[in-house]
Parts: sequence; C-alpha cells; structure tokens
Amino acid sequence: RGFASRAVSAEGGRGTSPLAPFELERFFARYEFTAPYLLCSSDCEPVKMQEIISGADSEVQAMWNEMALAYTESRGHPLLLAEISALYESVPSPRVVTGVPQELIYLFMRALLGEGDRVVATYPGYQSLTEVAVSMGCQIAAWTPEEAKENRGRVSFCVDKLEEIMLSGKPPKLLVINFPHNPTGCLLSREDLQRVIDICRKTNTILFSDEMYRGLERREADRLPSVCDSYEKGVTLAGMSKIYGLPGVRMGWLSVGQDAACEAVFERVLELKDYTTICSPGPSEVLSIAALRQREHLLQRCRSICAAGLDAISELTSEHNDIFAWETPKGGSTGFAGILLENMSSEKFSEIAVEGCGVLMLPGEHYLPSHPQIEKNDEPFGYRRVRLAFGRSNAPQAARELSKWLSFAKSNGDLN
Repeated sequence: RGFASRAVSAEGGRGTSPLAPFELERFFARYEFTAPYLLCSSDCEPVKMQEIISGADSEVQAMWNEMALAYTESRGHPLLLAEISALYESVPSPRVVTGVPQELIYLFMRALLGEGDRVVATYPGYQSLTEVAVSMGCQIAAWTPEEAKENRGRVSFCVDKLEEIMLSGKPPKLLVINFPHNPTGCLLSREDLQRVIDICRKTNTILFSDEMYRGLERREADRLPSVCDSYEKGVTLAGMSKIYGLPGVRMGWLSVGQDAACEAVFERVLELKDYTTICSPGPSEVLSIAALRQREHLLQRCRSICAAGLDAISELTSEHNDIFAWETPKGGSTGFAGILLENMSSEKFSEIAVEGCGVLMLPGEHYLPSHPQIEKNDEPFGYRRVRLAFGRSNAPQAARELSKWLSFAKSNGDLN
C-alpha cells in the first residue's frame, strides 16, 4: 500500500522510480499536532533551548551570543566534529559528516547504490532505510523479527536467518541494521553483532548501522559497540533527536570505518551534500555542541523519562492483556505491541482510540508499505501491531487515559 507505480526498464528489469509517499510521516501529519496525547512518538521529551544554553560552558555561550547567521562549514563545525569523534573509539573527525539524519540516509544510499544492487535490511523499520534503495532499482531482502510461539509480545531477530538471506542469491552490496530497533525495541547480543560483522566480511558487504537509539538500553551492560568502531566497512548514523531530546535542531551525523570503500562513499556523500543543504544552520551546530558537552546529563534525563513511561505502558498492557501482547523492549523508546482483537485491524483500533480519548498509537501498517522489490521470506510482520512509545514526559498520563477508555469501550461493546 502507499507506493507509487514503478517504472520497468527496457531490459525487463524493475528500473528506477519516484520516491513513494512516506507512510509514517503522512500519518503523523494528520494527527501529530492535534491529538492531545502522542503515545507513539519515537523521540524523547524535547529539552528547552534555554536549558541547553544556561548549562553551556563559557566557550559555547560566547559562540551563541556572538554568532552571525552566516553559512557554515559543509562537513560541520570543527568543534562539533570533535565532540562527535569523542563518542567513538577509532573514528577521527575527518571521517565524520553532519547533516539532517534523513538527509544523510538519502545521501549515503545515493552515493553507494545503483540499479540492480541487492540490499538486506532489518524490516519493518524507518521507511527511508529501504525506500531510497527501492527507488533506485535495488532489490531489498527483508530481515524480519520472529514472534515467540508462547507470547506474541516477545520478538527477536535471528542471525541464523540473516546468514541464510545474506548467503543466498546475489551477494548484497549493503546490509542495513537498526539496534535498538525501531519499532520493536529489539537488541542483539554482542556475540550476535559480531556474527553479523563476520557475515559482512564473508560477503564483502558494507554495513550501515542506524544507531539513533543507542544509549537508551534498559541495561547499560547491553549497549552494543558502535559499528563504525567494530568493522572497517561499517557506517554509523546517529544524532541529537532520540537520546538527547533535541529533535528540533535537526542534527545528525555519519561516522565511517577506515576501509577504502567507505572512504570513497564518504567523499561522494560530501559531493552530493552540495545539492541538498550544503551546510547545517549555525544555531543548530552551537546547540548541538552545547548538548554534547552535557551529554551524560541529557542522556540520563531521557533514560529517566523513558523508565517512567515504560512502567506506565507495562501497567496498561498488563491490565488489558486481552487486547495487547507485550514484553518490555530491551532498548530504545518504543515497543511494538501485538493487537489481540480478532475483528479489528490495528489501523481501525488506533483511529477509534484517538477519537475516543485523544491518545494516538501508530498502526503497524504504516511500517509495512507493500512492494514487489522488498523480498520477505515469511508472512508480513506487524500488520496486527501498534507502536507504543514512552519517551515523552506525559506518557504515563496518556497510558492512564487510554486504559480508562479501553475499560469503557470494552464494557460498551465498542471493540467487538
């Protein structure tokens, strides 16, 4: 659903095609600024700008007060690149480029891929992680999570399954992963991540790791090493929106491994960026520098908000376990609850809930645009699920409002 028709090349291949509508963003455009409670937003509670500036050191405060609204350096402010480099063990600032995260996904895919390339990706996921490649005429193989037979709420990604996908057919040019995973909150073990890297080495595959939620693990001991530190052909995407609470600065970065193939793609990204934003806004750069110098405080703030929201959602799903199949996600700010209602789609369930009590959930359908260029080995995962998120400070209140409405709706027969 939701995909524009695709052109077919003269040779009989699928060819390139326009980018399809972004299902998730179109859904949010309908409700995000009108629904009273967003129990599905993946970012953490936005921090106030004054809090960032008042907590900044004297160097950053001077930069803020004296800043001219001029063009900035294309790769990013040197101080910002240095702060980002310090997040990693082996990535110097010359192998970092800043930009809007969505922009960086687009530029990376355009720099690396071509028509006919094979891409393997965690799926479902953020649509641009597959859609850009689809529009370029690539073939996508989906690495989907598996449900536990005894509990639909328990899901996991099986590396044996990934290995089978990677070693069958044409060797993949690219593997795209996202852990902690949006929307399920799944994490790999360190051993499984190493297996993923070993498979990529065997197939000579570049590994793109969306690490926007890295830092929001339930247990810090479960935090995975960054792919750009762990694999010479690893590329990491990260940013300010999810784990620091600064989505409005629209700031992210790519950090790349030292392999020559990564360096070549990196240089091409820099060239292509001249056709998009060229450079980042100066205010966003200074706010990001200030925030990264306060990163432990901001990260702990977001982790605390998530903990309170997760407790409330766990209570909600336990009280209404005839509706939700749920298990606490290992990381991130979202979970992907199974819907146990037999006669109602997750889309319909979400619509009547937001109309009934003002609480917005994200239907799984909006993660699963159907397309023949995306190969799925199993039945589609996620159609009878909703994303529940716990990174906003009002998540506990939203969960209580939803719980009250569900009790009323059940007694009234509205969910039959």
